[in-house]
Formats: sequence, C-alpha cells, structure tokens
Amino acid sequence: MAVRALLRSKTASIALRALSATALALALLGGGAAAWRAADRDVEVVRIGGDLSPAERSRVRSLIAARLPAGVLSLDLVVMRRTLAAESWVASARVRRRPPATLEVDVVKETALARWRDGSLLSSRGTVIRGAPADAAARTLPQLAGPEGSASRVMAQYRRISELMRAHGVTIARLELDAERGWRFTTGGGLEVVLGDSEVVDRLRRVAAVVGSALSQRLERVARIDARYANGVAVAWREAPAPAEGDRSTPVQLARQN
Repeated sequence: MAVRALLRSKTASIALRALSATALALALLGGGAAAWRAADRDVEVVRIGGDLSPAERSRVRSLIAARLPAGVLSLDLVVMRRTLAAESWVASARVRRRPPATLEVDVVKETALARWRDGSLLSSRGTVIRGAPADAAARTLPQLAGPEGSASRVMAQYRRISELMRAHGVTIARLELDAERGWRFTTGGGLEVVLGDSEVVDRLRRVAAVVGSALSQRLERVARIDARYANGVAVAWREAPAPAEGDRSTPVQLARQN
C-alpha cells in the first residue's frame, strides 16, 4: 500500500510540473504575441534613397503605397523588392525596416547608354527602359534600332563598334540591325558605314583601318563606306574631289563584292 501511495504521489507531482510548464509556455507565447502586435506598428515614414528624378521618386512612392497600410514587421520585404525591381528602369532595389515605424528604400537606376527604337532607352546591359522621360540628356544619346527582341545583341555590337572606332576619334550616332540581319551605322560626323550580315568583325576592322589611314585627313568629305567586299571597301564622296589634269577616273573605287 505504501508503495502504491508513493507511486501515485510521484505521478501527481510529474503531472503538476508538466501542467505548470505548459501554462508557462502558453503565457510566454501569449506575451510574445502581444509584444509582436505592439511592435508591428503601421509604417508611418518611408525614406527613399538613390539618384532619382522627381518622377522616378514619385513612382517608387506609389508602388510602396500600394502595399500599405501594413505593419513595419509584417510587411513582406521580398515582395516589395520584386515589385520595385520589375520596373524596367530599376537595376536593383533594397528595402529595410527601421522600427518603430520607418521603411528605408534604396533604388539603383539602370544607366541609359542609348535611345532605342520607339523612344525607349537602352541600358548598358541591353535592358529596354520603357517610359523614361525624354529629357535633354536622353536626346543626346546615340540611336539604336533592331528587330523585336534584339536589344541586347544591338547594344553589344554598339559597344564593340564604339570601342574600335573611338581609337580614330570617331563616335557612333546611330546603329541599326535591319530585318535582313544586316548592320549599318552612322558616325557623329554623318558618315554612313554598311557592314552587311556576315564577316562583320573583319569588315569592321577594314573600315577602321581605312579610316585611320587613307581617309584620316579627309573623312569629313566621305558620305558612305561600304565594306561588303572581299578585300576592301567602297567609298562614296559627299562632293567629288576635283581630278588632276588629264585624270578622268572615278573617285569611288570599288572592290569585288562577295
């Protein structure tokens, strides 16, 4: 009997301790939930950082406002970042909480390197930036064009051509990839260069070579260079230079075309 009484006493003691632990855990959980609700105040202040125009800053505010009101702790920052990064002109976005009721947003813009087709801009990564304001700075950018979906390819080609021609003091004002996949560009001085759709790198090197040598002192008089030839280029002049006495040859020398 004494043994049974002892066992009942121990069992009751264990049950009491378990009940006490459960009650304590529930109290802590309840207190924690209450503390969370107290700390999860509605966002009252939004701080936007980044080199943004007034229109861009306003757009960021409107995107954030669409997610509010929301608690500073319960607001889904991942969704907020994805929403901002979905804008074509945004390169990256960072969103941070600053309790008790502040949200900090930092936005890095895409760098526009050229104008694209229908008035959009094109970033250095070949991303089409739609809806960007056509300000004075944008109007000075080179004009690039190409078929739908070719933006990144055209930008890569623009950078390649620019690098090669820059060594000869030549800038690119326009580059186009036409529907037949042929390349042509116009320089800042108005010279048109036709590269065609094959052996583009080799043809470009020939153009750079003739621009840097035979035409270096009279480039402003050249209207067009056609590089679609096997071993040379064809040059068309803006105004034909006066031939030497007795010389009746054409000023445009054509090479054999492929």
